[in-house]
Amino acid sequence: MNLGIIQRDGQVWTSEAGMGSTEDFGRRYSEALASTWGGTVDSMSWGSHTKWQVRLGGKTPRVESIANRLDAWAEVLHRQLPQLAAQTREA
Repeated sequence: MNLGIIQRDGQVWTSEAGMGSTEDFGRRYSEALASTWGGTVDSMSWGSHTKWQVRLGGKTPRVESIANRLDAWAEVLHRQLPQLAAQTREA
């Protein structure tokens, strides 16, 4: 399960969240992160799937811009991972 990518240039991509899960999980996870980080969520089509990307100021966030909120990312994971585990057990 992919819950986000931090590229070498510092960009934080959440659009892969939910791959191997459901689009609903990816959307809820990205919305929770966006709320925590003070951003928004954009959707993008990828074939027959929709991916959800957190944006800050309309751009992909950089790890420096969320560095002081990394604890909040851990809190989102703490809330979201049980839902993901339950969903995985059902599948």
